[in-house]
Amino acid sequence: MTVWEPKMQPCQLENRTLLITRPQPEADSTARQVLACQGTPLLAPALTILPPQEAGPLHQALARQEEYRGILVTSVNGAKAIVSAMPADADPPPFFAVGAKTAAILTKQGWSVHLPAIRAGGEALAAAVVQWAATNPPARGKGDSNTFLFPQAEQGREELITEMQRAGYQVEKVVAYRAEPITRLAPETEQALAAGRVDAVLFFSGRSAQAFVAALPPDGKEWLAQTCIAVISPVTATVVEQLGYKVSVIATEPDSNGLLTALHRYWHPSAANTGLER
Repeated sequence: MTVWEPKMQPCQLENRTLLITRPQPEADSTARQVLACQGTPLLAPALTILPPQEAGPLHQALARQEEYRGILVTSVNGAKAIVSAMPADADPPPFFAVGAKTAAILTKQGWSVHLPAIRAGGEALAAAVVQWAATNPPARGKGDSNTFLFPQAEQGREELITEMQRAGYQVEKVVAYRAEPITRLAPETEQALAAGRVDAVLFFSGRSAQAFVAALPPDGKEWLAQTCIAVISPVTATVVEQLGYKVSVIATEPDSNGLLTALHRYWHPSAANTGLER
């Protein structure tokens, strides 16, 4: 597996207002990127990240971390939950992270972390983990089973688990955090959408899209249909389309920089066609 570093791409979003629906604190991080691109961020998190209703299972699983071949981490929130719950004297097995920001939280603790060579979702991570396991036999008495621990959201996706099981590995799930949907948009968000002042709405997950659409007032469905919708991945695009909306932009890479780069190219088609960035 290869550790990659994110590369910032030239990006101009001058005079564009972008509505950011991802949870905090990641929403603030994306807002800073939008400002760096001369855009205007409007924060409207559709989910609120909270601790699990029962913290015991995560603590118990991490207390037995020597029983696992590795630990799978697919979000920044999962990584933060692991750091908080890990025993002080722990010497955990390798971590397998889906993104550089997630990995950075774990490497800061001095733990071994692997990243797939290609930035993608759960299926790509599973393929990279299986390839690693085939060439790295476990040390005797430590993580010598075929079971991986997967601390995830209360309502997490199953692609990673399915792919690992197909390859003959077991995945033990444990709830690390929960993401509660909002029930109503903030008045300033509704006003901006109603007035047509939002140039693009950014969705970073299918669940955020579902929560945002559910929180729209009855006449708000048309507001969303009249703006550009930009999403983090094809999987999220499918969810948005199932909700009845057209997706105009899909991130060039599954991170906020890739999403802003894709928006830059959407609004500057000559730069995308010639390979030159303004």
